[in-house]
Amino acid sequence: MFIVDTMLGTLAKWLRILGFDTIYEAGMDDDEILKLATEENRIIISRDRELCGRKPGSIFLETTDLDEQIARVLDFYSADKNKILSRCLECNCLLQKIACQYIEKASVPEDILQRYDEFWHCEKCNKYYWPGTHFENMKKKANVFLE
Repeated sequence: MFIVDTMLGTLAKWLRILGFDTIYEAGMDDDEILKLATEENRIIISRDRELCGRKPGSIFLETTDLDEQIARVLDFYSADKNKILSRCLECNCLLQKIACQYIEKASVPEDILQRYDEFWHCEKCNKYYWPGTHFENMKKKANVFLE
C-alpha cells in the first residue's frame, strides 16, 4: 500500500502498528522509492514535495508532528481496527499467532513465557511479540486515531 521515505521512519512504524502494508528502508534514495512505488503500485508518503510530485497519488506531509502525520494519512485511507498490531514493526511482514510450546525459548525471556498466553511471530525476521504493557500502550494510541 505505502512506501515511506527515509525522513519518516517513525511514521512508517506507526502505519505498521495501524496494520498498513508499509515499506520503509533507511537510505533508499528517491529514484529507488519511485521505482518500487511504481512496480508495486504503492503510495509514496514523503516530506519531499519534489518526490511526491513525481508520482500521482502521493501524500506530501508538511508537518514534522507525528500525530498530525498519522491523521493526514488517515484523512485519505481508513485503518481497520482488526488489523492493529498485525504486522512486524521491523520488516512489515504479517505476524502469525504462535502457541507457546513452539516459541524458541532463547528468543523470549522465561518470565514472559510464564506470564502471557498470546504470542505472535514474524517468520521473516524471527521476532516475537506478546501483549505486554508496550503492546497495550501502542494499541490504545492506535485506537485513539481510529475513533
